[in-house]
Amino acid sequence: KQLDARQPPLLIPPVPEAMGPDEANLKRDQWETYSKAFLRDIIYPGAFKSEPNPFSGKFAEIILAYQDQDPQAFNQAVRDYQKLLKEYKIEKVSVPKLANEARFNNFSPFFYPGFLYIFAFVVTAISWMLPQIDRPANRAAMGLIFLTFAVHSWAIWMRIQISGRPPVTNLYSSAVFIGWAGVLFGLICEWLFKRGIGNVVAAVAGFASLWIAHGLAGDGD
Repeated sequence: KQLDARQPPLLIPPVPEAMGPDEANLKRDQWETYSKAFLRDIIYPGAFKSEPNPFSGKFAEIILAYQDQDPQAFNQAVRDYQKLLKEYKIEKVSVPKLANEARFNNFSPFFYPGFLYIFAFVVTAISWMLPQIDRPANRAAMGLIFLTFAVHSWAIWMRIQISGRPPVTNLYSSAVFIGWAGVLFGLICEWLFKRGIGNVVAAVAGFASLWIAHGLAGDGD
């Protein structure tokens, strides 16, 4: 119960041969944490004549390969795990979607674009200090913000596709979306007035919100 109270991730899917007894509190018909699945795989085969869950065994191989710093064994264990997912056709698990999510997370589209917003802010500030390049510098900053905003928008759309949820579900996504709206507002202002103020608003809103979101992600939000 103490472990469940911490809400660890449910990593091990249910399979028919490892269901266990029919009692509601003992039946393995729901996704399990790895630790719970590991213990049940030890106890259930002897007590209830059920088979161990093959997913917990494969996941253990992934953990051990990672612990041993063995890339070949790790990659093979991951491939075996993916093969098992396809073999059992686990409901609501899409291997291509998982691969897309992994690539999305590696790209970190809610982190690195923040630095482009800062660069656009610097370009705008330079344009104010050097009137002779005011217009081209402001245009360059606006173009950079627009491109970064496009990545920002794509990242929000991808997150919706991956999670299957609306764009705002927690503090993290709220920060990302509020920043997106702030950047859009700044771009509209800059398009209308062309004074650089809109660029500053967009750049500050974009960077600040993504930086806050990064901190919230680190806190597990």
